[in-house]
Amino acid sequence: DADVIIPKAVDVIKSVETVEGNGGPGTIKKLTFVEDGETKYVLHKVEAIDEANFGYNYSIVGGVGLPETVEKITFEAKLFACPDGGSIGKLNV
Repeated sequence: DADVIIPKAVDVIKSVETVEGNGGPGTIKKLTFVEDGETKYVLHKVEAIDEANFGYNYSIVGGVGLPETVEKITFEAKLFACPDGGSIGKLNV
């Protein structure tokens, strides 16, 4: 659902398309966006999904978000429940 919702919710993101895979680990997605009037993209690889603990790990593996000297940039995202309700998001790079 996020692939459909994100382009509608974030103006600069024009599309999210699956290049390879079925949405699970190993899937590669292409996020196309507009920056300074120019269309650009980032390749995003799903590394791990932990539905039970609300974890999602992914890497930028290509496109404008990755300098030529870097193989990948990995992100680990996780949501935690707050004792008084709500949640806290944690992101490690």
